[in-house]
Amino acid sequence: MARGNTARCRVVVSCLLALPLTAFTPPRVRHFAWVGVVLGREGSSIRGDVEMYGGKTKISTYIGIENRRDRSGAVRPWQVRLGSCETSGPTFGDASAYPPLRVGRDGKAISRTTLAIVLPDSGEYHVTVYESPRNPSRIVACGDLIVDE
Repeated sequence: MARGNTARCRVVVSCLLALPLTAFTPPRVRHFAWVGVVLGREGSSIRGDVEMYGGKTKISTYIGIENRRDRSGAVRPWQVRLGSCETSGPTFGDASAYPPLRVGRDGKAISRTTLAIVLPDSGEYHVTVYESPRNPSRIVACGDLIVDE
């Protein structure tokens, strides 16, 4: 019985050695991010940057936004949404997961969030910045996202 197992083992090892090395090369992981420039609308002078990339787990997405040239003390809700600034669609992920931008004395604001959703590798996305929690329907800045590989 031991001879049979040894023979089988030799056959398996021989077969494994005969396989090309590429059979054991892990698939290439595509690393990319979505990036965009935020521009003010309707007379707003807001300027900013947004980035969206894979989070610490395979099913999470990190999003960060940094704005400048805004009014000191302003509180700005924001969201990444499907579509473009011109063809806005639904919110990407849970709308309540986006902490508002809180503008400092220097006119700058930073907000970050991690969503429990897989980073998309295709589609159209944009970030929308709203006037205030009291007026979330007025868009004061927007920026389309593009893939940055």
